[in-house]
Formats: sequence, structure tokens, C-alpha cells
Amino acid sequence: MHKEKIALRVLYVLAIYVLLQLLWWGYQLVELNARIIMQQESDLHAQYQLLRSKVWMVAGEGIVFFILLAVGFRYIKRTVSRELAMARKEKNFLLSVTHELKTPIAAVKLFLETLQSRNLTEEKRLELLQQSVQETKRLQSLTENILMAARLDGRKEAITSSVVNLTDLVHQEVRRFEKLGGVFIEFITDKDIKVKGDEQMLSVLISNLIDNALKYGSNKPIQVHLSQSATHLSLSVSDNGPGIPMGEEKRIFEKFYRIGNEETRSSKGTGLGLFIVEAVARMHFAEVSAANRSEGGASFSVKFKK
Repeated sequence: MHKEKIALRVLYVLAIYVLLQLLWWGYQLVELNARIIMQQESDLHAQYQLLRSKVWMVAGEGIVFFILLAVGFRYIKRTVSRELAMARKEKNFLLSVTHELKTPIAAVKLFLETLQSRNLTEEKRLELLQQSVQETKRLQSLTENILMAARLDGRKEAITSSVVNLTDLVHQEVRRFEKLGGVFIEFITDKDIKVKGDEQMLSVLISNLIDNALKYGSNKPIQVHLSQSATHLSLSVSDNGPGIPMGEEKRIFEKFYRIGNEETRSSKGTGLGLFIVEAVARMHFAEVSAANRSEGGASFSVKFKK
């Protein structure tokens, strides 16, 4: 953030300097033309007419130059800001991925070393093996998200369209998370809600919504609600966390974007989950929205057209 401010300040100083130089040279040209006209013309009316034409000529050229300068400055400012923001996001992404990779790898290594070096009871051995499997699944989920984001970024990923029972699919993901983390998820749904789409990608969308709610929610259970109306199918996932800061509702769906500083953040994640959610929803002609709840926490909704 500090480097971004310095770069923008340098850009502002250069723009102000060029503008002042433009005004100065314009003044010099008008004054020079005035002296030449006074030396060549003795008639005051003729002097006035010539001077006015020169002033308008200089002013016209100055206005064109100023417009070009303003357009160029705006374009350069946007480019610099965008590049600096992307560099900051990529830095945060590398920091978060490093942390996300180190934690399960270190855990699996510890579990295997314990199994190797100690005589353990069968119950303890099975417990360590189960924990190792959970950590490897966490690594698998991370790598799948990275690969999915790479495929979705700026490309039209081909999808396999079929009729998917969304009720069963959401229920499967809810049960999977409950088994993995020992969490409780409130799931409310109408029966046999079906949508046309890619079952694998819809499963990734649901998984990332639930995973996001578990990361940023408190110890209270999250709520998953699936319903349908005459025109839409609606899937919403709500948590009881701190909510979304004002003005961040759209930015949280950007690639690599995460709220706060990666070096001081305690929550897990890579900044890819919601990006994937938005991209998969767009491929299914669905709308994604995020909002804070009046009772606390945030709610993410995906609306599919019937």
C-alpha cells in the first residue's frame, strides 16, 4: 500500500508539473506574439484583432493538449493502480498458499513420524491415519481450486449440461463437510429441486460456498437454504461471522482478493473460492450476490433461472 501511494504521488507531481509548464509556455507565446504585433502594426484595432487571433490559437492548442494530457493521465493512473493492486493480490495469494500448503504437510509428516517411531494402540493408529487422510483431502481441495481457477480465468470452459438434482447435491456436500470437520450445518430445502447444468462444477460451487462460510463464521452453525419459486431456484449460505465491510460486496468475488492483510490474517483461504463461485454461476446464467445479515454475519445467494 505504501509503494502504491508513492507511485501515485509521483504521477500527480508529474501531471501538475506538465500542466504548469503548459500554462507557462502558453503565457510566453502570447506575450511574444504581442510584442511582435506591436512592432509590426501601428493601428491599435489591427493589433487587437491579431493578438486576439493568436490568443485563441494558443488557447485552442492548449485545450487540445490538456484534454490529451487528462486522458493519458487517467489511463496511466488506472493502469498503475490496477498493476499495483494485482501485485498486492498475488503477494497475498503466495503468502496464503504457502501457509495453506505448509500446515497440512507438516501435520501429515508429524502423524506419519508418530506412527513410525512409536508403538501405538490400534485405536490411536486409526485416529492418526484418519487425520492424515483429512489433511491430504485438504491439500487435494486446495490444488483443485487452483487448477479450476486457472481454467476459468478469462476462458469459456466447456460444461456438460444435464438435469441435476440440486437437493441431493447440496445434501451430499453438507454431509461431507460435517464428516470432515465435525461441524453442524442447518440445511433447509424443498424436495427434488432440479436445475440444468454441470454436476461437477455445481458441486464445486456449493463446496466453496460452504467452505467460505465455515472459514469466516463463528462457532455457531451455518445455514444452507435451498428453495424455488415460479421463476427461480435459490441457494443461500449464511454464517454468523463478522460480515462484509461496506463497499467490499463486489470485490470479494475478484480473483486473489481477500479482506485485510495476509501477513496478519488468521483465517484460512487463498482468495480463489468466491472467484470460482462467481465464474461457475456465470457459466450457468445464474446471479451471485452477497450481503450482511441484520442478526450478524454474511449471506451468499445464487439464483438460477428456471
